Amino acid sequence: MISPIGKNNGFTLIELLSVILLLVVLITLSVPTMAKTARSFYFRNKVKTITALLEYVRKTSIVEERTYKFIIDSETNSYEIKYEDLTLLYDDKFKAVNNSIMRSQTLPEGFNLKTSESEEETEEILFTSEGGITHIELYIHDQKNHLAKITTTVSGEISAEFLQ
Repeated sequence: MISPIGKNNGFTLIELLSVILLLVVLITLSVPTMAKTARSFYFRNKVKTITALLEYVRKTSIVEERTYKFIIDSETNSYEIKYEDLTLLYDDKFKAVNNSIMRSQTLPEGFNLKTSESEEETEEILFTSEGGITHIELYIHDQKNHLAKITTTVSGEISAEFLQ
């Protein structure tokens, strides 16, 4: 379409600046909400990862017909997995697992791992070759007041519940 001489079809500088200012305000207001959501997703992902790992250890113990231990160290916020090796001659017949999935891990800074059953620094979840698990309630929380509980039952059920 041909416009009359001297008539512009573009936007004025004030209109452009108004739109940019509006976008900056909207982005500034949405960043804290997005950051909070990202932290929440990160926390939930860590809890689901530990729950999936517990399920994996349970299934591995059944398939391999071997007893496994999931050892929780509340002081260092770490966990490791060991399996029963009947060829070992000394009293502790459990050997550390050194594969990429079940290796020893420490939770990221700001995360805390604690069991409710005792005040001991180290707690163990025992997985039997028949599918049984030691009953335990494992609490995970972070600096942003997210809280989750992972529960294992003697019958072999593992569940995660997000409390905050």
